[in-house]
Amino acid sequence: DFEVDSDVLFLGDGNSSPSAWAAFQYTAFVVFSFVVAIALTNIFIGVMSNAFDYHLDRVGQLFVRTRAHIGLDFLLRGEGRRALFCCCFCDCHCCGCCSRRRKRDADGESKAEDRLWLCYPRVEEGEEVVADGNTMRGSVHAVGDRLSKQVGNISERLRKIEAHLITEVEGDHAVADLLSD
Repeated sequence: DFEVDSDVLFLGDGNSSPSAWAAFQYTAFVVFSFVVAIALTNIFIGVMSNAFDYHLDRVGQLFVRTRAHIGLDFLLRGEGRRALFCCCFCDCHCCGCCSRRRKRDADGESKAEDRLWLCYPRVEEGEEVVADGNTMRGSVHAVGDRLSKQVGNISERLRKIEAHLITEVEGDHAVADLLSD
């Protein structure tokens, strides 16, 4: 049933050579397969490098977020253990749970012992938060910011020059009016 006496190109007998059309099809298949494989590989590399750049720009933020999650988990586990397994019913302060209970108001709300953690980048006065420039995205943003500042400076200088020229032209008209009288 599946016995085929022909070769891969189905030429019939093994002695005849492939037609020009069959050879062209085989060559075109190999070339286009190679081109598609190279294109897909380049697309994959581009996507991965963009993802790497994006996360490299956010590495500080992600580090602080992870550190805060770990600290919160640690504190919540300790509070949970104290709430569930506090076996001390006296005011001896041997386990610390009694002293914590006394620091709460009559309504059950905590006093000033609770804390709020804030994380923000350390920036000195007059400094800007700038990307490291380690990535292409960071470099492009830095160059864009620098160019927009330069364009703003040039626009301001042009306004000053224009205002100066207007005052000089108005002054020249006043002098010309004085001379013409």
